[in-house]
Amino acid sequence: GRRFATRINSFASGASEYWPELTGKPSLIQMVQRAATVEGLTELDLNYPDHVGADPTETARAVRDCGLSISGLAMRYYTNPGFKRGAFTNPDPAVRREAIDLTKRGIDAARAMGAPMMTLWLGQDGYDYAFQCDYPALWAAEVEGIAEVAAHDPDWALFGAFGVGLDASHIGPVWSSSIGQIVGRVPMGPTRVQSFDEL
Repeated sequence: GRRFATRINSFASGASEYWPELTGKPSLIQMVQRAATVEGLTELDLNYPDHVGADPTETARAVRDCGLSISGLAMRYYTNPGFKRGAFTNPDPAVRREAIDLTKRGIDAARAMGAPMMTLWLGQDGYDYAFQCDYPALWAAEVEGIAEVAAHDPDWALFGAFGVGLDASHIGPVWSSSIGQIVGRVPMGPTRVQSFDEL
């Protein structure tokens, strides 16, 4: 049959209307129970570590008990305020190591939960202004971090941000541990794209 997944965060919207007695934010299980009322919804994407808790298998069981499965986890780098300056590209080697190790734990959690996908959203990596950083060094740190994470569990395919150029060529690159190579061309400067997404 068809599968239909969504991110869990949207089920915290309008909390005071859905749960009039609630003070504060809804719990994960409350959001999952609310999601389970959506006709045709079969799966949820959860954030790691935000939604997983100390026991990933317990979280997965709670989701299954509501009649849903977990389609994947999405990495979030908020646990250390230092991540504001980057995760895999953080200039502090200790913070960068923490981000890489957190991602490895996320992959382990996804596997324990039976979730087949891990999304790396490295939105805090990069730069805000021209000439703000050493671009080749930043790029090298990003690639090295992703390579280390990919090597942690070679049975998984890890992908990065992906674009389609105006000439329909793939702009990326897209890293794949399952095929052991970079797919898509590396832009040598700002490149116009007709679409951009994360895989």
